Amino acid sequence: MAIARRAFAGGAVQSTLASGITATSTTITVAAATGWPTGAEFFCVIDPGQASEEKILCTRSGTTLTCASTAKRGVDGTAAASHNQGAIIYPCLAAADADEANLTASTLTTRGDLLTMNSSPALTRLAVGAAGTVVTSDGSDPVWGTVGAAGLADDVWAKKLTLNAQTASYTLVLADAGKIVTMNVASANTLTVPPNSSVAFPVGSNLTVVQIGAGATTLTAGVGVTVNSFQSQVVLSGQWAAATLVKVGTDSWVAFGNLS
Repeated sequence: MAIARRAFAGGAVQSTLASGITATSTTITVAAATGWPTGAEFFCVIDPGQASEEKILCTRSGTTLTCASTAKRGVDGTAAASHNQGAIIYPCLAAADADEANLTASTLTTRGDLLTMNSSPALTRLAVGAAGTVVTSDGSDPVWGTVGAAGLADDVWAKKLTLNAQTASYTLVLADAGKIVTMNVASANTLTVPPNSSVAFPVGSNLTVVQIGAGATTLTAGVGVTVNSFQSQVVLSGQWAAATLVKVGTDSWVAFGNLS
């Protein structure tokens, strides 16, 4: 099972029970708890070195210790027992602490290993991958993948640009973000930038338009849309000319490139 986080403190003072407890008590009051752990659970020992020595797993609020259930009494190889008022008690380490630390360290066996958690859940080892591979996810666990492989969509080293080939006037769709739209049209044609109300490109979206055909491609603003450009017109300069469109506001775009 998953390793639980426990609390530790280096300056905890030895204390005593403020009142006696039975073997099933889950609320324990101590005389003082200066420097004791707070937050997560921690181990305490009661009556150390006595026949009734017992370890408990508890949390603390002030001088009140709380065991979540009777299963948290008599842990770490000890048995739950009754203890008298004045019995010695203090935070301690348990075998589980050392064992879990040892488990974590020993799970890694080979140079390059990564530590992960399986479905049990339990700590497990992901052996180092082959040269040139990167860690990605299969949706549940980390796995090794090849740079540029399918499923590694944000691989900026080897990602191929996607083309959207058009043979007539065209209105942009949301899937065009990040693509190259090619306009292979023999006669004059338009590429329309739609309003945000119909196609909600996120601000910062960009795409490239390339005029492959002989027909001049005009970048046309849809209803309520503004396409700003340094040039007075937003017409691609000719065959093989290219321009980039960037969305800078809700219905505001900038065009730059081979425009006339």
